Amino acid sequence: MEKARKKTPNFRIQIPGDENAKRNILDGLQKVRDILCRNLRHPVNNCDIMESLLHNYLHDKEKEKDNTIPNFCTFKQTEKKDVDQKIFLTAESSVTRLCEVAGDHSKICEGKLAMKKITLKGHATSIRLSCTKDKHHSIFWSSSPYLPDNYFFVNYRVFHGKECSGILPIQYKRFTEGTGLGQLTKDKRKTYFDKYKNLVSMKTKCPLPMRWMRNVLAMNNKMKELTS
Repeated sequence: MEKARKKTPNFRIQIPGDENAKRNILDGLQKVRDILCRNLRHPVNNCDIMESLLHNYLHDKEKEKDNTIPNFCTFKQTEKKDVDQKIFLTAESSVTRLCEVAGDHSKICEGKLAMKKITLKGHATSIRLSCTKDKHHSIFWSSSPYLPDNYFFVNYRVFHGKECSGILPIQYKRFTEGTGLGQLTKDKRKTYFDKYKNLVSMKTKCPLPMRWMRNVLAMNNKMKELTS
C-alpha cells in the first residue's frame, strides 16, 4: 500500500482589502520572488519571501538606529605569522569588478564574503569567495581580466616585461621563486613566445625604417637565444 505523502505544515494570514489591493500585493510578491530566485539561484516559496521582506525592513531600521561609525581604515600591518602568505598581481578593472560584486551582495544579504580557496595561475590568481551566512552565495573572482585568447592579461604583461628586460629564464625562475609571486610554466612561456615571434615576424614585413627593422630582428634573435 502506497504511503500517504506528508503535507507540508502551513498557516494562513488574512489581509483586509479589495480585489485591487489583492492584485497589487500578489504582483509585488511575484516581483520579489523573481529577484530572490535570480540572486539565490534556487526556488523560493511565500514564506521565504515574507521572511526576506521582514528581515530587510527590520535590518534597515536597525541601521538607522546604529550611529556607530564604520572602520574604513585600509592600513594593515603584517604579523610574523603572515609573512608567508600568498601574493599575486591584479589589474585595476578586476579590483573594480570585485567592489561591484561585493556591493551587489551586500544589497541582498547581511553576510560577509570570506576567502575559501586561493589558486595561483601564473602571476594571477583565482579566489573562491563564500558568504558567511548563505552557502549558496559562492563567487569566483580572478585577479586579472581575460584576453580574447582566454589567457590572463597580467601574465602577458609580465612575460612582455621579462622579454624586454633581457633576463635569462634561470634568472626569471629565481626571481619568482624568491618573491613567491607565482611563475609561468615553461609550456606557457613557450606559448607566449610563439605569439611574440609571429608578431615580430609580421612587423618585419612592413615598410618601416631600416633602423627600426634591425632592432626588431635583433630582439627576435635575442628571444630565440633565451628560449633555446
